[in-house]
Amino acid sequence: MEQYPEDFHDELEAYPLRLHVAALPDRRFFKMTRTLTVGTVLLSALLIVLGVFLNYQLTHLNVTVRRSGVWQFYRIDPEEKRLKATESASVQLLPMRLVIEERLREYIKIRNSTVWNLDKMDENRSADGVIGQMSKSDIFESFGPEFMAMQAQTRGSKLVRDVHIYDVKLVNTNLWMALIETFDLPITDDLESVCACSDNSRSCLDCKIQNAQKRERRRIWIRTSFNRPQECRVQKRNMTCPNPLGISVDKYISTFVPIHDEATFWDLPAALRPDI
Repeated sequence: MEQYPEDFHDELEAYPLRLHVAALPDRRFFKMTRTLTVGTVLLSALLIVLGVFLNYQLTHLNVTVRRSGVWQFYRIDPEEKRLKATESASVQLLPMRLVIEERLREYIKIRNSTVWNLDKMDENRSADGVIGQMSKSDIFESFGPEFMAMQAQTRGSKLVRDVHIYDVKLVNTNLWMALIETFDLPITDDLESVCACSDNSRSCLDCKIQNAQKRERRRIWIRTSFNRPQECRVQKRNMTCPNPLGISVDKYISTFVPIHDEATFWDLPAALRPDI
């Protein structure tokens, strides 16, 4: 094999027989430099992408700061670069708020309506019913005479009282306000309401308006709290638990609203809100 002179210049990517052995260290150095350069560029690009991702996440992150025993939520404002308070309570309490609202709708409906069936009437006014289980003791005691008077008034005229709930809203902590309208409706031969519906649909409301012998619109104020849930008693008839969450109606005030007054405002001034 022919020997190459010492000053033979190495050619990169050449056939191994044409490589100068003395130039191999330089060749390895340049190869390593090229590899490190490519790796540095790729790592820099990865760090840039990671930095952009972290910046986006941090500027939209909700953090909590505990102060005076109350959790307050904050977020980082990307424009002003500072913490701003967020309305975290509405997010946390939304599921429970919906449950309480649904239970109050049932409470308001039973409290402001009558039925012709005596068994159902006794169930509605019993201590084991929805009103009895959800009402504070003094509220339930005042409900008894009120319900009996309402039942006697409608039953004596062969009527039943139905209720339409326009809306139920949370005014502030534990204070609810509902706008309702009651309808005294005649009964059919099978002792049921002439409007064979019990929902809040528009068609059902139109039927009640057309057939009602008496209408009243009211604003209901309810102050709620929570008690320890009581175990449901096992009874002969199949009944669901009337108050599994332990919701307590501590205050109940009903105020009259003229029907012709179309300006029924939810955001009432403080002077018009009852002190409950």
